[in-house]
Amino acid sequence: MLRRLTTLVLTATGLILGGVNAFGNEEFRVIGTLLSHQDSRIAIQGTDGRTVLVQLDKQTAITKDGHPADAAELTVGRSVVVDAFGDSEADLLALEIRIVPLIDNR
Repeated sequence: MLRRLTTLVLTATGLILGGVNAFGNEEFRVIGTLLSHQDSRIAIQGTDGRTVLVQLDKQTAITKDGHPADAAELTVGRSVVVDAFGDSEADLLALEIRIVPLIDNR
């Protein structure tokens, strides 16, 4: 009986901890200047000088001045604020991209 209970508790603990890791994605915000836009990926030079790559998909919302914008407006040099989801900055999927007035990176 004790063996069965121990097995049940260990199995339940493994499932709970495994579930936490499966849903461990975090939200990230990247603010900076668009360096490139190719197919479903953009590169942004953050205000801290680092370059961050972000994937886009069909559900990525693109806005400008609070209104929907076309992906064609994502041109090099544009200032953007990107809210993204991922395991780390190396694995980001854009949820929303806001085209904003010019950001001074000085």
